This record gives sequence, C-alpha cells and structure tokens, in this order.
Amino acid sequence: AEGARGTQARALTHATAKWAWPAERSGGRHVLRLSYDRRPDHPVAQATADAETLLGTRIGAVIDGAVTEWSRPVGVTHAVDGMHQVGEAGPSTGLAAVVASARATAGRILATGDPAEPPS
Repeated sequence: AEGARGTQARALTHATAKWAWPAERSGGRHVLRLSYDRRPDHPVAQATADAETLLGTRIGAVIDGAVTEWSRPVGVTHAVDGMHQVGEAGPSTGLAAVVASARATAGRILATGDPAEPPS
C-alpha cells in the first residue's frame, strides 16, 4: 500500500474491530493480528513496527504477543477426481477471494457441469 514501504507483513487484521469476541475479552485494549509469509527474526518488534506503518499511528506499550505457525495448503486450479476445491485448498486465499472463487466454481458447475471449464 502507498506509504507502507518496508513492511514485512502480508496482512493486518484489527481483531477487536472485526469481531465481538476479542473486543469483549480485551479489557478495552486493541488486538491486532499480522500475517507473514515467513517468520520475522523479532516477531513482536516487527509486528509492532509494521502495524504502526500500516495503521499510520504510534502504538504504545505492547501488552502481549504470540506467534502461531501453520502450513498453508497448496492451491489447485482444477477439480481432482470430480472434487470441486474451493477455499484455501482451491485457487485463492483471503475471505473475499475465497467467496468469489466459490461463486465462480458454483457458476461453472451449474453452467457446464465441469468446475474447470468456463461456460461458453
């Protein structure tokens, strides 16, 4: 994004603004989640710096931080053995892209019976 040069984060979610449950449990504090393609050398410090850049504001004291690692599925762009793959197992990641991909796949199935073949 414009002005976000030097950030390593792939995504930032303001969890207390997006979902009620973190806001209810955070005692009035903000909960942020940053995603990275690879683990930073100093995760909390990097996440703090990236959040400040992405949000355009100074972040005060960080109360706590945690690192959770998981392997993302390898996406495919076609059906395998008649299975219609959508979501992160399919060709897209992120909620908006997953919904769009699922809708497109459903449209292809309804139009052609084949999720890999675009309608004519």
